Amino acid sequence: MPILTTTEKAGYDTSTIKVAYYVTPEQYGAIGDGVADDTVAIQNAALSGLDIKFGYRKTYAVTTRATCSNNQKVDFNGSTINTEDSTAFLFVSGGQAGNGRVISSATTSGGNALIQCRLTQHAKQMIIHDMFGSNPNGVDNAFGINIEDFNLETAFVYNIDVDQCGRMGMEFVAHLTGRMKNAYAYNFNAKDTGLGTEFGMGISFSGWIQNAKAMNVVVDGYNDIGIEFASVLNGSIENFDCKNSVQGAHAINASTSTNSYYNQNIKVTNANIADGHLSIKGTNVTYENLTYTGRADDELEFQGKRTIVNNSEINGLGTVTISNAWADAIVVINNSDITLTGTNGFGLNSGCKLILNNTDVDILNATPTLETTGDITFNDCRKIKGGGVIAYAPSRIVARDTDFLLTDGFNSTGTLHSDNSTNNGADLPSIPASI
Repeated sequence: MPILTTTEKAGYDTSTIKVAYYVTPEQYGAIGDGVADDTVAIQNAALSGLDIKFGYRKTYAVTTRATCSNNQKVDFNGSTINTEDSTAFLFVSGGQAGNGRVISSATTSGGNALIQCRLTQHAKQMIIHDMFGSNPNGVDNAFGINIEDFNLETAFVYNIDVDQCGRMGMEFVAHLTGRMKNAYAYNFNAKDTGLGTEFGMGISFSGWIQNAKAMNVVVDGYNDIGIEFASVLNGSIENFDCKNSVQGAHAINASTSTNSYYNQNIKVTNANIADGHLSIKGTNVTYENLTYTGRADDELEFQGKRTIVNNSEINGLGTVTISNAWADAIVVINNSDITLTGTNGFGLNSGCKLILNNTDVDILNATPTLETTGDITFNDCRKIKGGGVIAYAPSRIVARDTDFLLTDGFNSTGTLHSDNSTNNGADLPSIPASI
């Protein structure tokens, strides 16, 4: 079990499935030998409206899904469901499912998931835990777990492994009219999602979710996005390991628009990203202890209205871009190290501001090293190394107690103010001198 905050514990049950009054598929004729067709028996067990408990570590063969209502709990009890459908169980009024495996042999999909929740009535919670799911055929539009709602207060998913799902390992989607209150994913591993297709995400939170949290997540092999936020009010990613992306994919992507439905208050803590682009758009974005080792064609893009990066190491990727999704975008980078290997270096658009505090920047191949029409402040930076800095009007650069190692120096039609700073050991003059 993951450790939950008091707020997360309040108001709903996250305990292991306990079924006091339940039916078994065997009561309706299931065999559970992996050969006999147990479809009808399992469907009838679901239609009873009672909780369901499967036989211990059996294998059930089914051809189509079972639908659970009445907030039913399903304890797979260590058993495996081999299904020809792209969905094994569909929940329409909340409930709980766990302790099993679902393997789909489907070759086509209508956007369904191995475990799916599509609510038709209000429900307090949906809990899915201790499950393994796979579609070895990697169907384009298939999900591992899909919780899609108009009526759900809390979705809680933990201890999940999914493999070879064509579209997403797991999706929480509230739709704008539903506004899911809480969506939590803990201890989640997704491998090879969407490889060979146009899709492929590890986890997606979308459609206006008030509180979204992903903790202890590994995404290994993906075609599109590792973790996605789209219209999340309060989002958190903690202990995230992301690697083996297809070229051009995003390790973290938070899309937004500047209307009333966009990301706010997003925090990424202890993320280890081996490759892929990284872009979070929204208001109040924080990175803590980010280790980002990208490829030469990978880009770290800051488009948040206010972004803070603390104690992070960014190495190997090609480009860092700060662009003006909002005219007053501000990025503050504290106590970090940045090394870029691509040919585009560091770019800053007009109207944006970058503040570097106690941060090293080493740009190996780009000329110029830093090109800006925005404002940059360097405070107590030990080393800013590279080719040159080009600052176009109306940009303003302020350097305090900072050492530059620039082979091409400064070329500025904006202004440069130096306070106890140097370039290649020589005092760095202010431009113009009257500033």
